[in-house]
Amino acid sequence: MNKSRVQNKKIFARRILYVLLVLITAALQNTPHLFPSVFGCKALLIIPLVVCMAMFERIIPAMIYGLCAGMLWDITVAPGDGYNALMMTVLAVTCSAMIKYLMRNNLSSAFLLGGCAVVIYMVLHWLFFEVFRSVDGCGITILTYYLPSAVYTLLFLPVYYVIIRKFVQKMKYKYPDPVPQGS
Repeated sequence: MNKSRVQNKKIFARRILYVLLVLITAALQNTPHLFPSVFGCKALLIIPLVVCMAMFERIIPAMIYGLCAGMLWDITVAPGDGYNALMMTVLAVTCSAMIKYLMRNNLSSAFLLGGCAVVIYMVLHWLFFEVFRSVDGCGITILTYYLPSAVYTLLFLPVYYVIIRKFVQKMKYKYPDPVPQGS
């Protein structure tokens, strides 16, 4: 097999995995009573998925995956204002760039990036949709809903990281890069 054909198989298989993961995760997260909430806190499963996908992709594909995952999330929420699409795009680009230029791709980096992504998402969501709209009791919601939801969300990051990492390693093993012939 030539090199471009091998690369195309790897890319196609990875894209199929990402699409399936995004669809399954969106269904789990956005279907009422399909995924358990703990003490009224929801796990926002798309955030760790986008972070982990971005860690294994270049910046532009990561941006597209983040945008698509965020748009799918925005379709199912009431305001539908594009907040999730914007946030997932920015988080995916940031995580991909951090892995490419500053960090190594390992589980501790995934926890660092995922933790920062979840906290940034939650705090900005709280500010835009609770504080700036003067919702009653918004001061206590950060402690009783948003922070526990952030911790609950982070529990699923290793699951996504291991699934994606094992798949990428399997593709490298199954379709190794051909050795160039000497000239």
